[in-house]
Amino acid sequence: MLNNVKVNLKILLEILQKKEILLNEIYNITINQNTVITSEKVNMVMFEEMIKEKRIRIDDINDMDEKFQNIFDNIKKDIARYKENYIEAIRELKKLINENINLKMKIELQEEKNRKVLEKNNS
Repeated sequence: MLNNVKVNLKILLEILQKKEILLNEIYNITINQNTVITSEKVNMVMFEEMIKEKRIRIDDINDMDEKFQNIFDNIKKDIARYKENYIEAIRELKKLINENINLKMKIELQEEKNRKVLEKNNS
């Protein structure tokens, strides 16, 4: 049982690391979208392509979130019962989750900036 939980915790950490990479990619695309929509000649075709690229990554993240939740649901009782065995992994999970949350917030802020630029361009 202990080994199984450790393997699953390792998988959860890997999921969060991959998610962080995708979130960084989404953030970079969102920054690039801002460059496109604030340029002198706005290229909406390029902007739309960037939306598609983000959508692919968002779908991947949603799949990862589902996989993460399924694995976590299977091991959470054992983690709670024997948490002293998993302190370091739990600490790392929390750190990665917080980093992912911070990245999501940065993306949302940039999305809001982009939305305002688009609204201004369309008015």
